[in-house]
Formats: sequence, structure tokens, C-alpha cells
Amino acid sequence: MLSDDLSWFLELAETEHVGDAAAVLGVPQSTLSRRLGRLEHRIGTTLFDRHGRSLALNSRGQVLRRRIRAAVTQLDLGESEVRRLLDPETGLVRFDFMHSLGTWLAPLVIHRFVRDHPRAEIRLHQGIGTELLERVIADESDVALCSPQPTGEGLAWREVLRQPLALCVPVDHPLAGRTAVRLSEAAGERFISTPTGLNSRDLLEKVARDEGLDITVTYESD
Repeated sequence: MLSDDLSWFLELAETEHVGDAAAVLGVPQSTLSRRLGRLEHRIGTTLFDRHGRSLALNSRGQVLRRRIRAAVTQLDLGESEVRRLLDPETGLVRFDFMHSLGTWLAPLVIHRFVRDHPRAEIRLHQGIGTELLERVIADESDVALCSPQPTGEGLAWREVLRQPLALCVPVDHPLAGRTAVRLSEAAGERFISTPTGLNSRDLLEKVARDEGLDITVTYESD
């Protein structure tokens, strides 16, 4: 379809007859004649020698035919390549995931997809959640495995699983052995967390805000 605006010239160059070419293309002869007239006017020269109703492609037209044929081939190849990229069986899937999911969840998702679509090409990228969402919005990625739920417009979101936010303490800590802890019970402790902007830190700070707490992070690590 991308090459339709050029293919009419190739047909006319092949038949060297406006009526025959118009019949093949399914357009009125007058439309085809106007197309040829506009093209010759833009280029500034005739491309056919006229002999009554018949045409003979001249040397200038032969040069253009060769170039247009090459252009049509490239356009058709480009369209085919785009269609291949959109094919879930053989196309390209740009898959992003957060660092913290790269050691366990992302490999499981990738393995299952590759098993069902062995001919597909997968391009991987890992980063922090906000960066991944920006990449999806900018069409640099097709899907991102991230958290928490995005709020931006134009994004679809599906919950894959729920993962608890855990508190790690020394074995002799008073909270050790508990199956559930409110953050207020540990609010006076010094915390180890990820840098600001990473998902787990954002979640920790959100829980603290929701409970009206101030927490102290004394060590940050990716």
C-alpha cells in the first residue's frame, strides 16, 4: 500500500498505453493522464514520446522507471518488515522489567513466552519503575513489568501478582519471628533501603506517610 502512489508509473511504463494501464489499475484514463502530466510538470521534462494514443518510454523515463522500481521494492520490503514486527509469532517484543524482578519473575515470564512463541525476537531492558513507564509512553518499549500501578494516561495495566513488603531484622530483634508488623512498631529504627526513586523506597515512604510516620534511612543500596 505504501508504494501505490508510485506503482501506476511502472504499469504505464510497462504497457506504454494509457487505456491499457488505466484498465489494469482500475482508474479512469483521464485520472492517469493527469497523474502523468503532474509528474512531468514537476520534473520539468517529458517521460514518454507520444505517438497518437500510444506512448514510448524515452531515456528520461527509463531512468525514472529504474529508480521508482527500486523505491517500490524498498517500500514493499519496509511494509513487510513492519507487519513482521507486529506478528506475535515472529515479531519483535520490547520487554522491560525492574531490577528487583530480573532475578526471578522476569525470567519466568520470558521463558513461558519463548516456549509458546519460539520464533519471536525479544529485546530486554531493565531499569527503575518510573523510567520504564516513560519508555512505554515514548514507544521505546511494548510492555513493562513494574510496580506500583501507573497513573499516566494511555497506559493499560494488569496485575500479575501481589508481593508483600517485608521487614528484615536481626534474629535477636524483638520483632523477629513475627508474621506481620505495622511500620509504627519499627518507626524508631534506622532503616536500610534503596535510593529515593526506586520502587521499594517509594513503597516504604508511602506506608510511612499513610501512617503519619517519619522514618530514618541511614544506608542506601541498589
